[in-house]
Amino acid sequence: MKGYPLITKSQARRNASIKHIQKAYQKQYRHIKGRFPKARISKVVALRSQNSFYDLSNKQIIKKAPEDLNIHLLLEEFKEKGICGLSGSGFQTDKKVKAVVDAKVKEKVLIINAVACDPGLIHDDWLIKHELGKIEKGIALLNKYIGFNRIILATKEKIDSKDYEVCLVPNRYPMGAEKILINHVLGKNFAFDEIPAMKGILMLNVQTIYAIYEAIYEGIVANTRLITVADLSTGEALVARVNVGDKVIDILGQTLGKRPRLTPCFGEGIMMGRETTQEDEITLTTNFIGYGEAISYNQEARCRRCGACSRKCPMQIRVDKIIAAIEKNNLSIIKELHPENCIQCGACTYHCKAGKNTMALVEELKS
Repeated sequence: MKGYPLITKSQARRNASIKHIQKAYQKQYRHIKGRFPKARISKVVALRSQNSFYDLSNKQIIKKAPEDLNIHLLLEEFKEKGICGLSGSGFQTDKKVKAVVDAKVKEKVLIINAVACDPGLIHDDWLIKHELGKIEKGIALLNKYIGFNRIILATKEKIDSKDYEVCLVPNRYPMGAEKILINHVLGKNFAFDEIPAMKGILMLNVQTIYAIYEAIYEGIVANTRLITVADLSTGEALVARVNVGDKVIDILGQTLGKRPRLTPCFGEGIMMGRETTQEDEITLTTNFIGYGEAISYNQEARCRRCGACSRKCPMQIRVDKIIAAIEKNNLSIIKELHPENCIQCGACTYHCKAGKNTMALVEELKS
C-alpha cells in the first residue's frame, strides 16, 4: 500500500480529546456555508497553549535578489533558491509560474491556498496569523512581474484587504485540493488531465508565498519548512520550522519530548500518510510528523454496502462499486469506474465502517 489515513472516523469518535477538538472547530467555522465536498472532516489536532512554535532550523542565506528584476530573472531566483510547492506536491514553482506567464488567455488569476483543510495540519493557519505582512509582500511581488487580473486569498479567516479579494471557504475536506478550490472560488471546472496554470490560473500554497518572500527579500534558500508536529493520542499539536534532512525522531524529541517506544506516524498530511522508521528524514514535501496508535486495516473484511465511501468522495468515484468488483473478482468493469480520478484524499478510508483501506485499493487499480 502506498498510503493510508493515520486516523479513522471510528478512532476519532473513541477519543474524547479529539471529539472535543472537532466539535470546537465545527462551531468556530459554522458561519461559512458550503455543501461541497461532502467529507466534512474537522481538525483532529489543536495548537497547544504554550510553546506552540519551535524554530529548529538553520537558515541558509546566500544573496538577496537584485533590484532590477524582471520576470525571467525572478524565475531564475526561484530555481536557484529551490522554491517548490510546499503543500506537499514539491513541484518546481518556477515552472508553474512560467506556465501562467506563457498562457495565452485574457485573464490571469492568482489564488493563494490558505485553506488548511487537512484534518491534521495547522501550520498554514499559524502563518496567516503571524506572518501575514510577509505573505502580502510575496503576493505583491508576484503581481508586480506578472500582472494578475484577480488575486484571491482562500481562507477560513476574516481578513480585510484592499489589495486582494478574500474568499471564505467552508469547513470541508478536501476543499484545498487544487481543482476543487478553483471550482469554489471561480466556478470553473477542469477535466482530470487539464492543468489550470496553462489556463492562466496560478494556485500557490501560502507557505510557498512565504518562501518566495524570504528568497527574494532576505536571500534565504528554501531548505527549511514549517510542519505540524502532533500527538494523536491527545490531539495536542505545535508548529515547527525544521531543516530538510532533519531526522523525524530528533524533532519529535525536541518538541513533544516523547519516548521512542511510542509508534511514530509520518507523512504528507494526516489523511495521507505512511509509517516510518525513527531514522527517516524531513523532505520538502513533509507536512506532518507525530505519534499515534498504528491502525490495522482489514483488507479482507467484507464491504458493508453502506455507501459512505462514495457519498464522501469529492471526485464522485463510485468507490463502493470498485470494492464490490474487487470482492467478486470482476475487474473488467474497473476502467469504466474511473479510479484514475482519485486524488488520494483518504476520505473514503476515513469513513469506511468495515475498516478497509479503500483508498489503497483504488490506488492499486489506477494504473
